Amino acid sequence: MAKNRTNGRTPTPTLNDVAERAGVSLATASRAINGSTNRSVRADLRRVEAAAAELGYTANLSAQATARGTSAIIGLLVADIADPYFGELASGVARGADEAGLIVNIAVTERDSDREVRLVRALRGQRPKGLILAASRMTPEIEPELRRELELVSAVGGRTVAMGVEDEDVRGVIIDNRGGAEALARALRLTDPERELLFRLAGLAVPGAGTVPTRVPPSVQRLLDRLADSPVAVYDATWTLVVANAAYDALLGATTAWRGIERNALWRHLVGPGSRVVHTAEDHADLVAGLVGDLRLTAARYPADPRVRRLVAELGTLSPRFVELWESAEVARRDVPSRHKVVDHPAVGRLTVDCDTLVVAGDDLRVMVYGAEPGTDDAERLALAVVLGTQAFVG
Repeated sequence: MAKNRTNGRTPTPTLNDVAERAGVSLATASRAINGSTNRSVRADLRRVEAAAAELGYTANLSAQATARGTSAIIGLLVADIADPYFGELASGVARGADEAGLIVNIAVTERDSDREVRLVRALRGQRPKGLILAASRMTPEIEPELRRELELVSAVGGRTVAMGVEDEDVRGVIIDNRGGAEALARALRLTDPERELLFRLAGLAVPGAGTVPTRVPPSVQRLLDRLADSPVAVYDATWTLVVANAAYDALLGATTAWRGIERNALWRHLVGPGSRVVHTAEDHADLVAGLVGDLRLTAARYPADPRVRRLVAELGTLSPRFVELWESAEVARRDVPSRHKVVDHPAVGRLTVDCDTLVVAGDDLRVMVYGAEPGTDDAERLALAVVLGTQAFVG
């Protein structure tokens, strides 16, 4: 290219220059630079890239964003980049973006709600392909303004996601921080004041009267300790597993890998793999109807709990049978689950066990205890299943 006679500098190379140097048409050069996956373009991609590198050409991201509606940028808002949690999160986002040929712009909110809105607005000006709010402080004061900014990002084709925001109208990734705090409090056998302090130190609201309790009180924990050799599981009022002991896992299968909705009994019987318990078609229908009826009562007791609403919505999306039962006026609470069960154990075969469900009224928990009549073959099989299973877990 010729020198500019007025100032002696080399003019900025254009896409035309790249096309000429690569020996391709302007349209082909444009598609190659803009990341087209067309087979014919891929054949010319290396020549176009080599020509662009030789000439020092870089694409105009603003022009690309105007043409496409979005840029090749992912916006990421974190509270504190020095925090190892957010550092690891940012590293993961960067790796994913790199694989997709995108660039990550990271902004730090310093846990300031007003600053978060300003940063979202600034990133919106870059027309990002995606915007991730990793530590949103969506308080009632800034919520309308922040929602408006997110809607404007979506309006031009950008996608938004808010981590940890429990809101049906906001696309989010729910991180069970509350469940983690409850599990830690349970493992440490914290008193109520200590548990409350743990929640506050973690920046979490202490669960109130309007939410389904998931806390295992000391009295129930002592019961679990005394029944360590018997299969025992504790469920909350939505029939989501809170904790199960090693004997329960030995009899009915490991629960430690279950995450999220996998821990819900309704999901397991309507959508998931079920359990080792053997049901006739009629028994299974009665069990599911009873669980749905119980969940309806729970939803009525905790109308403001977003976790209950989210569970009902997710089950409704996944299971037409759930929708049918949920909307049916005939669904009434039944004795769930049944008193006697037949378990098909992979090591000891089939055995019949008693299943007693104890309701902890003050904490709205269900404690399921399994046993067999002493001196029977079923009692021997149950004991053997527990021994084999707990040995396997220890090994």
